[in-house]
Amino acid sequence: SHAGDYLLLEYNKFHDFTDFNNKVRISGDLRDAYIDSRDIEYFAPALKSVNFKTAISHAAVAGTVANFKVRNALLKTGQNTILKGDFSVHGLPAIAQTEFTFDLEQLSSSAKDIETIVPQLAHKKSFILPAQLHQLGRLSYKGKLHGYYNNFNIDGIVSTDLGDVQTKSQLNFVNDIQYSGNITSPKFDAGKLLENKVLGHSAFDLDFNGLGTSFDKLQLQVNGALKHATINGYSYASILLNADLQDRFLHAEGTVDDPNAALGFTGDIDWNKSIPTYSLSSSIEQLNLKALHILEKDSISIKNTRFSSSLAGTTLNSMNGEVKANSLSLHSSRGDFKIDSIQFITSGNEKDRQLDLQSNVVDGHM
Repeated sequence: SHAGDYLLLEYNKFHDFTDFNNKVRISGDLRDAYIDSRDIEYFAPALKSVNFKTAISHAAVAGTVANFKVRNALLKTGQNTILKGDFSVHGLPAIAQTEFTFDLEQLSSSAKDIETIVPQLAHKKSFILPAQLHQLGRLSYKGKLHGYYNNFNIDGIVSTDLGDVQTKSQLNFVNDIQYSGNITSPKFDAGKLLENKVLGHSAFDLDFNGLGTSFDKLQLQVNGALKHATINGYSYASILLNADLQDRFLHAEGTVDDPNAALGFTGDIDWNKSIPTYSLSSSIEQLNLKALHILEKDSISIKNTRFSSSLAGTTLNSMNGEVKANSLSLHSSRGDFKIDSIQFITSGNEKDRQLDLQSNVVDGHM
């Protein structure tokens, strides 16, 4: 480590150095300084498990090791992590009980840097974020952080390559990662995050509560609203959603309110078997298939229909099961049609398929 331009150590008597953390007062105007945690460990052995190296462009420091404040700081660590703002630290060297308060103008990093820095600070062997979070690119946070190194509250705005997100939430790394709170965004590229070409940009206002990052152990509850959500090239005005994922089982329900789509839905996906199963039921008030880019040739609308499906498969072409519709009302360029009930049953594999159609109008087999 090296310090400059100015660093002052104040004490009442030399014996105070035997209690350096609490009795020796530090004040300084640091510029072009460098801190290695191994040097701090000399005075505070309890910090042995915490490792970091930080370049200080400038910072005003005042207090003791146990209780200090930093103003107008510009710090750099990792490959591309930058901190700019004010912060205070109270409780060192007992890192587990040390309280941090940050008021940040900028905290920028990347998923790769976070995976490197967190194990060093939290004394973990590794910390792996979901692969999708690497799609966010450069992360830049402005706002407040308060809490402990492994359990803290967040209140601010995160800017990413995919859009800006405002959040008021809590993160806990004590055991497995836990997270809860609210996130909102005026426009976010969900399709790129999830690597799904069907999805596009969406605004959202969502409450969440989750545990874990690996899919097998993930527990996540989400409820809230999507606005102007782009699906298959069409922007839906409003989608209300309530979803619960745990033990590799997803349950979701909600409503769609749009000039071309008005419906309620309930769905389940079970990934616990070798072949995933899907069930969906919906009460459709209105569905304009051409406007929604589901069909291209004819302007077909579905109205006042109850729909359900039970399917199993790993790809669209390998799906087996049945799709049912009751009280089906269709409007197209060729006229209006009503069908009391219709059922599609599909079976087979990607090379050999069988499709059966049963209804009060016509039956068919292919």
